[in-house]
Amino acid sequence: MITSRLRETLAGARRRLPTEGCTLALCCWGCFATTVLPAPGEPALPPRLGTAVEVAAAPEIDGVLDDVCWASSPVLDGFVCVMTKGGPPDAAITALAGYDARALYIAARCAEPRMREALAIAGSGDPFTECIEMFVDANHNRHTYRQFRLGVTGAMEHRRLLVVEEAPWRAVVVREAGEWTAEIEVPWSLLGARPEPGQAIGFNLNRIRMNTSPAEFACWAPTPEGFHAPEKFGDLVIGGYDAWMRRTAEGRIGGIARRTGEMIDRYPESTRAIRERVGELDAYADITDRYAGMARDEASARVAWAALAREIEGAQALYRAVRLAVIEGEFR
Repeated sequence: MITSRLRETLAGARRRLPTEGCTLALCCWGCFATTVLPAPGEPALPPRLGTAVEVAAAPEIDGVLDDVCWASSPVLDGFVCVMTKGGPPDAAITALAGYDARALYIAARCAEPRMREALAIAGSGDPFTECIEMFVDANHNRHTYRQFRLGVTGAMEHRRLLVVEEAPWRAVVVREAGEWTAEIEVPWSLLGARPEPGQAIGFNLNRIRMNTSPAEFACWAPTPEGFHAPEKFGDLVIGGYDAWMRRTAEGRIGGIARRTGEMIDRYPESTRAIRERVGELDAYADITDRYAGMARDEASARVAWAALAREIEGAQALYRAVRLAVIEGEFR
């Protein structure tokens, strides 16, 4: 169900908000499938969406992906190559994400049909010529991100804004015939954040393979001009897409409802006529619950978000109608 905070906000505002200019009718699911566009004034979604699920027990960081938590984690896949070539990489990569109150956990599986060459290249110089690179923008400000590099040999490096720094993170690599796997643990204290269900953090996972020609630079969220592009990172949603949808509704629709109610309270005479056309806002709560239930994976989350964005625009239309009434009443 929708959070009690938003229900209380809407219940408190329901007798004060105008209905003119806003239709709160649900459109059918299919009408959004081909037109996934944000409402006017709403930020566009990032190129990729993923989710990290809360783990009941932290995985053992041993590079073996047999922990119970990984069995139910949604897969981060669909990596594409940038810079030297396009399309999917020749050697596939998939990942899983989980979290608890202490740390963010990432598991990765990297196919490698040319393991001997990969180890030779990584062992002859830069150990990160064959590696995965994880970028985390926990503050979601598209700037203060951290970079975690993990080579096929197990070499590790942490950078903050391109500067190499020692940091208390852990990672282990296991190599087998035809693939290598990795598990990563990054404390939230290092990231300067606390996990909250529904929040989104900037995130990307990349892989470098120099043992093939042309070299492969694969990205989960495409960054065509290079990996260090925080404005093009994807969003990793903490706790599931449904929590993310409800958090979005509470923050955006609830905030608009509060501002609209405050405007009516401040200018009672100018908004008297528009208050006579008050309508019910309970539909917002029902709509949000329905959209949250639709968000099962990345594709459906995008469709549901686009539908919710249109309802946010409807709430904004209510606020604009009240502002117009105030302008006409106070400054005529």
